[in-house]
Amino acid sequence: MKVIIDLCVVPLGVGLSVSKFVAACESIIKEAGLKSMLHAYGTNIEGDWDEVFAVVKKCHEVIHEMGAPRITTTIKAGTRVDRKQSMQDKIDSVEGTMNLHHINIQGPGELLDQEKEFFCEILGLREGHRPKFSSKGFWLYADEKPIVHLTESEKHFKNEKQGFIDHIAFQSTDLKKLIKLLEENGVDFSVVYLSEIDMSQVFLKSPSGAGIEVNFKNEKI
Repeated sequence: MKVIIDLCVVPLGVGLSVSKFVAACESIIKEAGLKSMLHAYGTNIEGDWDEVFAVVKKCHEVIHEMGAPRITTTIKAGTRVDRKQSMQDKIDSVEGTMNLHHINIQGPGELLDQEKEFFCEILGLREGHRPKFSSKGFWLYADEKPIVHLTESEKHFKNEKQGFIDHIAFQSTDLKKLIKLLEENGVDFSVVYLSEIDMSQVFLKSPSGAGIEVNFKNEKI
């Protein structure tokens, strides 16, 4: 049986900061291969009932091993058998019907391989399931969303002039890590800091020439 839980594990007797314990639990969830969403007061976890609660048990064991003498845990659990519903489905149903779903870049197969490597190795996306189409290509995911589609095509070509669409924007974390990756891979970029909203913007181009902007809230060089 599938279950979605909201998990809040609070170690007691370890001082005010519990970030290292939260990080340990997040690692346990990822190692188990379960879908999860971290939020300000806990973590949503989705998966098979036994696997999800095995992770809860493992979190308790590891936190105790890290020195916490006591743990208090709050769990909200929901199951549904009339139809499949993921955590993201529940969020989407609340946020509304209109949102930006994905971008699509089309070009020769060799270029798409370069694009896939760029988006995965530099921007941290991952290749995931793609339905069977007549054309070859890739779907690249951020969390559970396939936000970049790459489609093989012989009808699309690089334009020498800038089109009306200027760039694609992403939001991420760890500005210093991205800059290090860009420098190590010889990718040209520029950084703009907007003090009014405390946000850094990194501008670069993908192998196809697509303009890319990556935003980092509350981070600056």
